[in-house]
Amino acid sequence: MSIQNEQTSLLQTKSQSSSSSQTNGHSDLEGASTSARLAYESSNGDASRQYHETKSAVSRSEDEEGWHQSAGGLLQPVIFGGLDGILTSFAIVAGAAGGGLSVTAVLVLGFSNIFADALR
Repeated sequence: MSIQNEQTSLLQTKSQSSSSSQTNGHSDLEGASTSARLAYESSNGDASRQYHETKSAVSRSEDEEGWHQSAGGLLQPVIFGGLDGILTSFAIVAGAAGGGLSVTAVLVLGFSNIFADALR
């Protein structure tokens, strides 16, 4: 019984120290992981819940993709769409030509793929 009380008081001390050590949205990772581990080992659901709630609150407040730029707008979808269309057309034409189909059938398959991609 006294071991559980010691672990509970250690959890409270760790959670207080980890919440007081937060600066600029970052916390002491070693102390937080230790308190989470102790909460798990002692089957303390309240301490575990508190750890996860503070962890999710910190992650929401941080800009997780600060390096990400939104400039360019439609450039990325245009490039990926164009590459997709080129590659699928090439694959269909190469497969039809490799299958020994006539030149007319290969051209019909290639152009029909291009038109189908344009409709999509």
